[in-house]
Amino acid sequence: MFTTFKNSDFQQQLEENGFVVFPLLNQEDIAQLQNRYNAIKHLFSPKGFHATPYSDNITYKWQVHNAIKETVVEKAKTYFTDHRFLVGNFVVKEPGEESRMPMHQDWAFVDESQYCSISMWCPLVDVNEHNGHLQVLSKSHIYLKGLRGTPHFPNHTFWASISPEVQKKYTVSLTIPAGTVVAYDHRLIHFSPPNLSQQTRVAINFAMIPTAAKVYHYYQNNHNEIEQYEVDTEFFLTQKITEKPQSGTLVSTINNTNTIEYPEQKQPRTKTLLNRLMFWQK
Repeated sequence: MFTTFKNSDFQQQLEENGFVVFPLLNQEDIAQLQNRYNAIKHLFSPKGFHATPYSDNITYKWQVHNAIKETVVEKAKTYFTDHRFLVGNFVVKEPGEESRMPMHQDWAFVDESQYCSISMWCPLVDVNEHNGHLQVLSKSHIYLKGLRGTPHFPNHTFWASISPEVQKKYTVSLTIPAGTVVAYDHRLIHFSPPNLSQQTRVAINFAMIPTAAKVYHYYQNNHNEIEQYEVDTEFFLTQKITEKPQSGTLVSTINNTNTIEYPEQKQPRTKTLLNRLMFWQK
């Protein structure tokens, strides 16, 4: 099995639950990144929730990427085995109910049958239930199967079908201080309540991948087939996420099915009724 973290306890937590929490940034780092965000936020600052990948401003995305990489890459590498920094983003919640983020998974970045890629989510302010702290669905990296990518697959209807029983049992709310990172498997379900404070909640998010792993992006075409592209860092800083990839190499076309396999997940009512009919016909 491929090892992600040097610390064996971190590795065990990642494998079992899909995430691990540890300190990453000091006060100087936090101030530096907050100041950098303040200096360039005029280039992309819509209402509600917004993240760097949604911007079409390539210059802005490169500035964000470089600022985060310069601050965090050496610190992050001390925790990982042989990994590299892929791409960095700001993830921001402006005050207001519209900043709520429903359950979702991040894109797949590597061949997940061989490797695990990691998202590093780190707030620049203390976060709690009032200003948009991160929530995760523990073990969803194990029980949710299938690829994720653009334009929007799977969609929110799929994630919303996770049963209340599963959500109640596995949801973990992460109230953490500024500079603390939640390192999670990109397959892990995560979500967050709205920022109901008076302050903009700024966090950084960056991807760490095994050095040996090729980088992939998955795109769902008009025939509902998944196109697998081999790409590089520049792809994520220049590509419009709603459009067909304009760079990279098409490697293969894949048939993909996303499934929810928690033991507690209730089957759709139509299937349950069908099973009952089949029982009485025996």
